[in-house]
Amino acid sequence: MKSLGKPPEIRDEAKRILEAISDPERYAIMLTMARHGEGVSFSQLASAFRANHNTLSRHLKTLTHATLVWNFYERREGKDHSFYKLSAMGKKLLSSLKPELEVTAQRSATRNAPVSA
Repeated sequence: MKSLGKPPEIRDEAKRILEAISDPERYAIMLTMARHGEGVSFSQLASAFRANHNTLSRHLKTLTHATLVWNFYERREGKDHSFYKLSAMGKKLLSSLKPELEVTAQRSATRNAPVSA
């Protein structure tokens, strides 16, 4: 009997998403974008994270490839500027993780609370 499995394209998409959010810096980039719904520029992200531009570019490419982030351009002062913002999937992913992260934070706080005698 042949075993059942998800279609390869679903597995590949899930793998890209999980790999993208598994890096703490990429996750922090997504959280920053969540606070700035209109989008943030590459230079704003570079100064916020003080990352090497190549590293930041690679992180953004990974997030974009996983369809968690959208890249768009705006012309300002005669120059094209690159902006990034969370996609609908990125927003949904962060909102689904938020309750779990809050519970984990509460458990951590409880464990680290001083015990009264």
